Amino acid sequence: MGWVYLINKLKSTLVGILKNLEEIWSWLVNIMVEKMWPALQSCKHQRYVANNILSQLPDDLLFIIMSFLTIKEAARTSVLSHRWNYLWRCFPVLIFEDISTMKRMFEDDNSARKERSRSNFLRWVNQIVDAHLGQYIDELRVTFDLKKRCQSDVDKWLYFALAKQVKRLELDFTPVIHQWKPSLPKLRLSPDQISGFKSCLRSLSLIHVNVTSKDVDCLLRSCMVLENLCINTSWSLRYIKAVSLPLQLKHLEVSFCPRLRIIDILAPKLLSFAHHGDPIELHINNASFLSKLSLGIKHCTQDILAYAFDSLSKYFPQLVYLSWKMQMYHGGLLISEPYCFEFNLGIKNPPAMTNLKHLELHVFALCEQSLLGWADLIEASPQLEKLTLKFFTFDGMRHRKIMKHYGLPLKSLKTLELHNDIGLPIDLEFITYVVENSIVLKDVIVELRPLLDPLSKYISVKDQVENLKRIVPKGVRLTINIVDKWEESL
Repeated sequence: MGWVYLINKLKSTLVGILKNLEEIWSWLVNIMVEKMWPALQSCKHQRYVANNILSQLPDDLLFIIMSFLTIKEAARTSVLSHRWNYLWRCFPVLIFEDISTMKRMFEDDNSARKERSRSNFLRWVNQIVDAHLGQYIDELRVTFDLKKRCQSDVDKWLYFALAKQVKRLELDFTPVIHQWKPSLPKLRLSPDQISGFKSCLRSLSLIHVNVTSKDVDCLLRSCMVLENLCINTSWSLRYIKAVSLPLQLKHLEVSFCPRLRIIDILAPKLLSFAHHGDPIELHINNASFLSKLSLGIKHCTQDILAYAFDSLSKYFPQLVYLSWKMQMYHGGLLISEPYCFEFNLGIKNPPAMTNLKHLELHVFALCEQSLLGWADLIEASPQLEKLTLKFFTFDGMRHRKIMKHYGLPLKSLKTLELHNDIGLPIDLEFITYVVENSIVLKDVIVELRPLLDPLSKYISVKDQVENLKRIVPKGVRLTINIVDKWEESL
């Protein structure tokens, strides 16, 4: 059945450990004897001798089993024996998140209850951090709605990560309710402290954490093995410059940093790059292996995303994945001509995308706009196999005539993914164009959300489904899922 099956079985069993301990223990012994004893006999680093097979497993294998558990579930294994109580406190992967509590905070307007939820989360994380006995940790991830007043706790976790020589560090303090210029914790480490990550830190993700340009400079200079860097929503970041020495970065994402003005890096190993936010000066140099690109801009003008073309268009022929995110309105008013459905919202004369396999379009637009201008980019991608469309449409001229576009055959497209608002001219005419011109289309996969005002007044989920059934031809598999509003917000 394989190791993956066996480990999954062990994980599902360990989760229910407190319900029927004797039965679980017996099952584990039997399955170990049956499936794993030959391998165990050859293990060279068994540390414990006990009366059952599970106790003879090496720590490394038990850590693999425990990696399928949450922190809370791993802590519950401490009832098995003194050894398990020691093992979970040495666990090298610490992931702290509480999605159910964040969902309640999202739905609750009571500030006092939200603060109690934050305090409980902080207490839980600090208890685990204080109890940890391991010399190293591979991953530390903290995901919760935390504010600037939690700075002392954040400092403690950073010092802990530094002392444990963490390899992957992620701090995500995204608020459950969107706020303009939220009060964010900082990355508060001195240059000497940052240099402590020099030979260990491989991946760093800072989401809703204020980080300065000097901090980033120090990180890029000091962390010689840093391969993945993500900075999302920092009000202190103004530039990223690193051209004196080639970086080891393979993946870089910088998004929604309002004061950012320039990214200028030398990254010969870069595989993926993402920037979302206001137009900036971009210089991605010597990225000969770049294969994934994601770009997005808040307020589009007639030259959509033109700011990126001078620096990045030379990489387009080698791209395998491309994502465009665009917002075509501002303050409820359209940035275009009065009859915006005649305005080409795509890219005119796109470069040949000879290797592109997957294209994603994320569109925030008014109902009367048209996306048929993007047909040129799609048709310039002869190897395109998957097209993902995420629509967020708003009130407008809902009943305008749906336009017909007779494009070139899409000879490779096999999968069309659709998300969110479906049933208005802007999406129906685009979906119709794609479906009618696709020769080998096999799947149309749809995720619909419960629509919010004002759109919910006009199109029900049932009507959205019926619209899709009329467009998708027989022989193409249509899969429809309804997405919870909270999940969509995440």
